[in-house]
Amino acid sequence: MVTRLLAVADDLTGANGLGGRWAGRGADVCVAGSAAELRGEDGCRVLNAETRLLAPGAARAAVQAAWVGLDGAGLRYQKIDSTLRGNPGEEIEGLLSACAAPWVAVLPAYPALGRQVLGGRVLVHGRPLDATEYVRDPLTPSRAAGPAALFPAGLAAHAPLRAVSGVAALRAWLRRARAGGRRFVSFDCAEDAHVRRIADACLAEGCRHFAGAADLGGALAGRLLGPATPARRPPEVPFIVLAGSVSATSFGQLRAWRDAGRPWRARLTRRGKGWSAEGAGGRAALRRNLRRGRGLALSSLGSREDLAPWLREQARLGADAPRCAGQAMAALAAWGLAVAGGFGRCGWFVTGGHTLAALRDQAGFTRYRIAGEVLPEVPLGRAEGPRGWTWLCSKPGGFGAEDCFNRFMEAGA
Repeated sequence: MVTRLLAVADDLTGANGLGGRWAGRGADVCVAGSAAELRGEDGCRVLNAETRLLAPGAARAAVQAAWVGLDGAGLRYQKIDSTLRGNPGEEIEGLLSACAAPWVAVLPAYPALGRQVLGGRVLVHGRPLDATEYVRDPLTPSRAAGPAALFPAGLAAHAPLRAVSGVAALRAWLRRARAGGRRFVSFDCAEDAHVRRIADACLAEGCRHFAGAADLGGALAGRLLGPATPARRPPEVPFIVLAGSVSATSFGQLRAWRDAGRPWRARLTRRGKGWSAEGAGGRAALRRNLRRGRGLALSSLGSREDLAPWLREQARLGADAPRCAGQAMAALAAWGLAVAGGFGRCGWFVTGGHTLAALRDQAGFTRYRIAGEVLPEVPLGRAEGPRGWTWLCSKPGGFGAEDCFNRFMEAGA
């Protein structure tokens, strides 16, 4: 029986999200950005290869190197984006090559969070992926409508929903696909039970190499490690919500936060034809709100409608989208640290992979020991580095219900 889980992820929130699905099951879970930081860790290990923004060839090479560095026996999982942003095909090919995997089971679906695969196409809250905001992502747009399109046709097979009707039927389908020389197998998946069924059938057929969103990783952990115990926000710790994601989901969560009477400030707001950096002042008042235990939310922009004009203004000034996004995240992280008075002075709930990477770079934490999930895809753990540690929670920008931030605060009450 495989009891050790190893993973390579495409960004930091994805790495933490997968680690959260593995945590709370009796095994230590550690996330880091280098193989050296994970050496000596006896439990489950997740290496963030940070390949989301790389060119396809560079992403494949980075994943190969990550898997070579992440030595040790166990089930291997390539964490990809649920909306197929970045380089999912190349990342999975990197896993296949580095680990000499005979075949890989691929599932980007996460039904509990609105991601399904039907008819071979990814759906986001019932809408085809190519009709959602993810194909217009300014940094890493989705480039495929479904998982099978990521791979050479002669090497890929996709299981229709009828094949996922039961474990026995799916095992029979897998055997036929493998006999036909298919090395990348993907699946229709509409509900949580399908995710568990896919995990069971693939494990029974000897699969030890998987790729997908964190949900399949959680189903595998449930079978191999047992049930999870939820984590609880430490009630005595004040938290800053650092919301750098510009997804519609994140802005909906911020509005719900404000409507609940909690303070939210945006660093950049429109002023006529220009922009005002409001985050430069008012730190004392923000700190008072934080210390009163109400929590505090900080974002780069005040609304998603500000994104397009802000990008146009940046382009007029000569900055491309990746550069101005990086600068905005760095400024947001610096503002949050200034308000808090230092990384270890509060807990952090960070939404968006680029935001979390900016906070990591400025605060200097190198490892993340995950205690468990407070909410689905909302892991809580200790961010550790040379300057000490503090509580850190994260989530991808496009995940979670509108009351996600509020429910997190209430989880420690």
